[in-house]
Amino acid sequence: MSIKTDIELLHKKSLFDPQTQEPRQKQRIIGGRPDGIFAKGMMSYPWANSMYELMRANTWQTSEPNLTNEAKSYKSMPEEYRRAFKLFFAGIIFNDSAQFNNIMDNFNPYITAPDVNKCLIEQAAQEALHAESYGVTADAAISTEEREELYNLWRTDDVLREKNYHIAKSFETLGNDPTKENIYLATIANGCLENIYFQSAFIFFAALSRAGYMHGSLEMIKLIFRDESTHVTLFQNINRAIRRENPEIMTPELYEKAYKIIDDAVKLELKWANYVFGDYLLGFTPILNEQYTNFLGNRVLKGFKLDKIYPDNDNPYQFLEDMLAMNNSTNGGFDGRSTDYSIGLKMDF
Repeated sequence: MSIKTDIELLHKKSLFDPQTQEPRQKQRIIGGRPDGIFAKGMMSYPWANSMYELMRANTWQTSEPNLTNEAKSYKSMPEEYRRAFKLFFAGIIFNDSAQFNNIMDNFNPYITAPDVNKCLIEQAAQEALHAESYGVTADAAISTEEREELYNLWRTDDVLREKNYHIAKSFETLGNDPTKENIYLATIANGCLENIYFQSAFIFFAALSRAGYMHGSLEMIKLIFRDESTHVTLFQNINRAIRRENPEIMTPELYEKAYKIIDDAVKLELKWANYVFGDYLLGFTPILNEQYTNFLGNRVLKGFKLDKIYPDNDNPYQFLEDMLAMNNSTNGGFDGRSTDYSIGLKMDF
């Protein structure tokens, strides 16, 4: 095994670099030398400013959804629904917590374009808001004892712990070995988190509301889903810039690693969905779950300009994803915003 030299490793950007001669309009996404000054209108990536404005426009507060009836609704659910509620909640709490730490400590320090840095900081703030929103929802729905159980489920549930561990390890690769190749792979891992590892939980809350339960929880999830859709687009654009500016790293070996990250995510999310849903919960079945995770895998591949490797089936749960749209009201007591979640997902900068 060869040992990488310090020259091959990327360095974290400086807080202030008075020696740099790098023009602001020619700053690089990675491996650059920014002076540390934000200069609006003089940046390298116009799409980043549009993305930042969209993310700021989507700002929301955890007090917006009406959670008044969540405790009553939770108590009225069958036990198997409550089990799934707690498992999925525990899973997405970890996802957002890990993503907050990953962006702040692991990814953003190596991005050398200030206009992209501000998008990543905004995303980190949104991840923190999401983690807080889960706590607000749990406070409204379940007892103090169950909340304690919820936050510690990863300690007692082997399948949840395996999923959390895998996600964390995929992020830590960059921190342990900060190369251009690993930053590229980190964008793939981020895409899998945002567009695969959350999805079974999100559509579960849609199905739960469709069955007459936890409408307020779905309204909170819809706000989070809208944010995650912009995060997907952000990392697709970062990935595109890395490929364009660093063609020398795009080797067959690197592509093979990218495909493996996505395939591992598809397999792990299928295992997780089948574990939580069982044979038939709220209409979710192992066959449909496999079709769905294959669909998600192909969607991630397409977003990163990679070839599809899964059967090209339609989304079997499209009607549930449609329920996650901000303009699809499921709770008359919630004053929903008019902004459609799909704006973030479909933007092509």
